[in-house]
Amino acid sequence: MPRKRERTTSRGTSDSTMKTAALLCLDEHMSEQSVATNLNICHVSLNRYIKKFKLHRETDSSLPSVGYRPHSKVFNDIHEKRLVDYIKNSADMYFGLSPKEVRKLAFEFAVKLELKKLSISIRRPEATSLLRAMDFNKVNVKHFMDKYQSVLLKYKFEGQDIYNLDETGIITVQKTEIVVAACGKKQVGAITSAERGTSVTMCLAVNAIGNCIPPMFVFPRVNYKDYFVRGGPPGCVGVANKSGWMQGNEFLEFMKHFAKHVKPSVDKNVLVLLDNHKSHLYMPVIDFCREVGIVLLSFPPHCSHKLHPLDRSVYGPFKKYINQISAATPRNIINGFSVSGIRPFNINVFTEDEFAPSVVTDMVINTTTEELVNTTTKEISVESINPVIIDQQLSQNLSYEISPEHVKPYPKAALQDKIKNKGGRRKGKSAILTDKPKL
Repeated sequence: MPRKRERTTSRGTSDSTMKTAALLCLDEHMSEQSVATNLNICHVSLNRYIKKFKLHRETDSSLPSVGYRPHSKVFNDIHEKRLVDYIKNSADMYFGLSPKEVRKLAFEFAVKLELKKLSISIRRPEATSLLRAMDFNKVNVKHFMDKYQSVLLKYKFEGQDIYNLDETGIITVQKTEIVVAACGKKQVGAITSAERGTSVTMCLAVNAIGNCIPPMFVFPRVNYKDYFVRGGPPGCVGVANKSGWMQGNEFLEFMKHFAKHVKPSVDKNVLVLLDNHKSHLYMPVIDFCREVGIVLLSFPPHCSHKLHPLDRSVYGPFKKYINQISAATPRNIINGFSVSGIRPFNINVFTEDEFAPSVVTDMVINTTTEELVNTTTKEISVESINPVIIDQQLSQNLSYEISPEHVKPYPKAALQDKIKNKGGRRKGKSAILTDKPKL
């Protein structure tokens, strides 16, 4: 039960009283001390109010307010009473609402009332590497979308033929959930299989209509045992290597597992969208996919957080609700393909604000800039202009042109001649991996 705060002072004066006192001082030329004594208000507060009132008269600004006010409310008193009555009646009917249901009801009630929605909020940002911010740009996305569109037109793929494949790491000991315990108790325990778990790689493939094939697990063991996947998802398989990460041989086993369930053929191809991981570029894998009718299309590097359907809508809920079977659902899978612009195909699915991080590292080619400058210099001749007139016009409109960007410009990376990749390797890009190279 929340405590009810009791007032210890009688501070606070109404707006009308302060306005009357200010008019007596300014128009009737009465002293502030005498007016404050007669109206039983604080002379210091009156002095501050008079200064604001003078500014209000000179600049025609809003009338200053005084006194204590509650925090901004979403609902007015009438709507708040209706909401409280509804909650009480539900409890009286033995169908009381949980705190989460009350919050959901309040939100739906506010939407129904068409209350004003703020455009900004306080959020904790998600850690994003510099390479992701740089490489997710319009050029890379357009290059991938063009490749994807050409594959769709060539093979006439439908929703059930478009698959997305990716790996993720999971821990054998899951994070405990929040529980309700006695107030003031500092240590609360929960029984788990162990205190620290082992990282296991899971590989999963889903298609655009919401179906998924049984996953494959890569265990950090030298020899694989069948009991490793005991109690796992129906039909799942497992392999083992020393690192527990996906490698070329293990990925070949998964593609065989994939072909067993999907049953592609040269006459009925299927499309698999995947990233540029080293194991995915394993030559035996590409040869196997060509033989059985699997078309491999890779995403641009460092763009999985926007283009990967599994990353967008499946793996997040999977790691949150791993103790419950509520992640790889058809609804989540279909939403992942939709927000990525893959199914239904939408080349303009990403808005300008989603490309904003790449603007920081956008660079202008020096040769093109110099050519433009030289061309402009030759074609345009500027007549002499009176500088005094320009200064007068600028001084008149200066207050209207100043923006926060003038005070603190947007961040911009320093111009570099060349950005080196780790190990000096050539930068990857989206490609149709199963296409035969042109001679």
